[in-house]
Amino acid sequence: MAIPFSPKMRLAPLWPALAALALAAILAAALLPWAIANQVAHELQQTLRLVEPALPKASGSWSAPNVELERAVVALVARTDFRLTLITASGVVLADSERSFDQLPAMENHRGRQEIVDALARGEGFAVRYSDTTETKTAYAARLVRVADGSAIVARLALPIRSLGSYRLHLLGLLALSALAAAVVAVGVSLWLSRTLF
Repeated sequence: MAIPFSPKMRLAPLWPALAALALAAILAAALLPWAIANQVAHELQQTLRLVEPALPKASGSWSAPNVELERAVVALVARTDFRLTLITASGVVLADSERSFDQLPAMENHRGRQEIVDALARGEGFAVRYSDTTETKTAYAARLVRVADGSAIVARLALPIRSLGSYRLHLLGLLALSALAAAVVAVGVSLWLSRTLF
């Protein structure tokens, strides 16, 4: 004689699966910003490695703003979302693609910026913060490079976070679709088991 089970009892195997699915979705959403930041850091550093050989062999001093360098960095990132900055080891901005040459002397010393500190200490650095220059949250990657006169400067590449919006939405969309598909499968399996076993 079959033992009758209530609908709640029949669907009991479903709840652990849905709970596990919800936990996985929450963890994935929480880790997504960290994963994106690490991916952006890697890609910006890779791009910097490509930019480094293209840096101009400017004449004159590498300790103060240089009009030749300024023209070169503007040309290197033209028609892209990147911002390229060249900074001395003491923090003086030599050139910046988002500033004119006349504006460079008024720029703050960058020696204390986290990505610059890390680049000077370890050769590479990365940070995400609000930029007063571009007035938007920005990802920065910095790399220590040797220049024509043998001194070391920091080449920094920046990308506005708004440029990463489509990438983030794409990943969130994939996560949502995966969660929905897994939920449908879990419900289907649970219903099949309840009908088969009970």
